[in-house]
Amino acid sequence: MTKPRPSTYAGDVNVSYYTREQLSTGIGTLFGAHLKRDAKIVWDKHGQLTRAVADMGEVDTDRAAKCARVEAILAGWDAHPDRVRALVGWQWILDALEQLPTPTTS
Repeated sequence: MTKPRPSTYAGDVNVSYYTREQLSTGIGTLFGAHLKRDAKIVWDKHGQLTRAVADMGEVDTDRAAKCARVEAILAGWDAHPDRVRALVGWQWILDALEQLPTPTTS
């Protein structure tokens, strides 16, 4: 398929259609893991779909934990904007800008 197409529902069966680009974004994602686990390929003349689904790999379960850790850090920063300003060093940036040579015009 070259163009996205909506899923088809018929009783207990759901037929989903994916482009190559959509399948390529599923590698290592929850979408890809579900597709790899649940997909029933009905017709695949050249085996391309079968290979694409087989290449989905495993989900990076550490990603959710990493996101939670980063969100906790960001929440701490939201709670203390003065500390963030100190970390970013607004004043030292202004001081450094003052030390830059004056541009010359030619």
